[in-house]
Amino acid sequence: MHTFSSPKSIWKVIFLLALASLMLAACSGVAVNNWPGLSHAGNAVYYAQLQLIKIDATNGTQIWRYPEKPDAKNSFIAAPAVNGRQVIAGNMNNEVIAIDDESGQELWAFRDEQGKGRFIASPLVVNDTVLIPSTDRYLYSLDANTGQLLWRFKARDALWAGVASDGKWVYLPGTDHYLYVIDLASGKLAWEMDLGGSMLHAPVLAPDGMLYLSTIVQEMIAVDAAQQKVVWRETIEGKVWNPPLLDDGRLVFGTDKNKVYALDAQSGATLWTVSTTGSIIASPVKLGDGYLLGAENGEVFIVTREGARGWTRTLKGKIYSSLSLSENLAAVGGMELEHLLVTFDAQGKQDWTYNPPGN
Repeated sequence: MHTFSSPKSIWKVIFLLALASLMLAACSGVAVNNWPGLSHAGNAVYYAQLQLIKIDATNGTQIWRYPEKPDAKNSFIAAPAVNGRQVIAGNMNNEVIAIDDESGQELWAFRDEQGKGRFIASPLVVNDTVLIPSTDRYLYSLDANTGQLLWRFKARDALWAGVASDGKWVYLPGTDHYLYVIDLASGKLAWEMDLGGSMLHAPVLAPDGMLYLSTIVQEMIAVDAAQQKVVWRETIEGKVWNPPLLDDGRLVFGTDKNKVYALDAQSGATLWTVSTTGSIIASPVKLGDGYLLGAENGEVFIVTREGARGWTRTLKGKIYSSLSLSENLAAVGGMELEHLLVTFDAQGKQDWTYNPPGN
């Protein structure tokens, strides 16, 4: 993966990926070449790739897509949030759309700041409140039932990463190096902390209130939110583009420098590392007794809890997204793939694949 020195460089790559997918859509009638956002709820997978697509997670059958035809100006790339009967997502035109989960029809849209930024991060729904950061520097708080603006909080620079919340506080990582802690009810800043580097992914919030997040200066950091202090920092090799997996006291993640790490969540000590032949962009997911990871060179592979390599499968294309569907089934997606989604079971057997109907 390329090395980026600034949020502007990161945005340039994301824009080019979206543009490439539009060009392919114009030629073939289906977009198959952008970095997809994936969500899972119940028996469905939600796939953001220009359009929002709902797929049956048991067999890969498409249920609906929104809008019916791809629209570059209003395209989606971030994974949507599923809130009861609503699917909520932000698009590249700074709009937030709520869709009926059963019919795929639009329920409401927030368009007050249309065109002034882009929603790169996924929304989070907490207590009927939608929280979604934008590249226009604002974190928006919307009523999940109506789409009405409740409040907005302005950061110092563009916002790329999603938020975490414990139901009282909202934890917002910024490209401006700051972790902001905001009151969920009022939108007022409670406190902030300069962590020394831009943050690209949502924090992982542990049940004990510890936050785990990384910066582009190649550090994984643990922050005690109650004490408002950094508990540990661990230097790592490469940048982490998606949230780490917190599993049984360990943080597991991959980097764009061909490394997989497991750190002790309490101390930050490195438990093990695994070298790979490709950059790791997608979050790891639990699968069977190990962790499934996908690499930019198309490799899909298992790492055991002890840090040993398991099975490997190679796809033609680049893996950028992964999703756990059950303890025995996971999906991967990316760019230049034969199928938009490919699923594997814990033994490495390919299960269903997804391509749009008619392609």
